[in-house]
Amino acid sequence: MMNEINPKNQMTLDQAQALASFIKAIRQDWDVAGIVHALGMARGRGSVDALAVAAVRAAGDVRNRTPAVIGQSGPHWVGAFVERQGPAREVHCVEHDVPESRCRDRHQRVGPPDWWEDFRKGRVAPPVAS
Repeated sequence: MMNEINPKNQMTLDQAQALASFIKAIRQDWDVAGIVHALGMARGRGSVDALAVAAVRAAGDVRNRTPAVIGQSGPHWVGAFVERQGPAREVHCVEHDVPESRCRDRHQRVGPPDWWEDFRKGRVAPPVAS
């Protein structure tokens, strides 16, 4: 769902401060100002919901000593975008290089491709159409 106040769907300062207060309750050794700063640095990495998921996951890992890890690549980002709920995006047919809705008369997919689970977990990139 697009944030009507913020059409780019990036985290605002008010949202960052509210999220930082929540994260402070999870990680009492992190300070709110440091969390807000880390959220600001990571703001361009994803939408409000993806950043919130990644930040909470980062806070839940006791090996992360500071909130700066929020903006870094790591396991806290894996799946943050896949799990988003919102309008369904059309699947692209990699065999015929067209949106799947235009390709249905050529074939019908009965399930996700073999590489999907590894892609969802961030292990591989989808194959390039040749």
